[in-house]
Amino acid sequence: MDNKFNAEVGDTVHMKPIVGYVGETEERLAGFINEPMGGRAFMPLKEVQDMLRMPSAITSVFIRFDGEPSAALLKRIYNLPGVSSIEFAGGVRQFSEDMLGLFWAFIGVMLAMSFALGMAIIFNGATINVLERRREIAVMRAVGMGRRRLGFILTLENLFIGILGIAIGLPSGYYIANYFMSQISSEMIAMTAVIYPRSYAIACLSALVILLVSQIPAIRHVSRMSLPTATKDWSG
Repeated sequence: MDNKFNAEVGDTVHMKPIVGYVGETEERLAGFINEPMGGRAFMPLKEVQDMLRMPSAITSVFIRFDGEPSAALLKRIYNLPGVSSIEFAGGVRQFSEDMLGLFWAFIGVMLAMSFALGMAIIFNGATINVLERRREIAVMRAVGMGRRRLGFILTLENLFIGILGIAIGLPSGYYIANYFMSQISSEMIAMTAVIYPRSYAIACLSALVILLVSQIPAIRHVSRMSLPTATKDWSG
């Protein structure tokens, strides 16, 4: 509702039936319920009965437990007159995950492939950034710059590029993920992109570690290259 109608908690919502002869009504929006499957709305029982003009009608009751409900409590609720089933929001989620086992395997393969592709891109980027400047690096070595200082400068440059890429890539990835999830969602299935902070931390640390490791072969190569050969045919 918040995505489709831009409704916020506290807004007044005008409701009218799709079929039947139930009168229209207006109610204040008390909050949102995040359910993966199905679209449901909950109202105080007395107000729903008055709206339906059926004083004893009950279709479903939303109950929020303070902690994990005991088996005895669930059995007591189930034995109440008129109760035909008890549905847990967590149970629906678990059922969905069990049914999508093959889908998660497919996602795991895609994740592994994307991780390998990211490693290759970072390695190539760091290597090319160093090797394409080997003549410039050779000149800096020729004028007396030490290998450690040179390696430190190249590392800072690569770290700056890596941090800039992370700053641009993480927000972009989040918005793209939300966009694709919104395209999949429908009236019966609501899918949202949930990314934990530790996922961002793992992605950032992995990218920086791969970047630092990837530059080592290139830096060792330019540090050991022959200065006369590297500066040969230098122009401009």
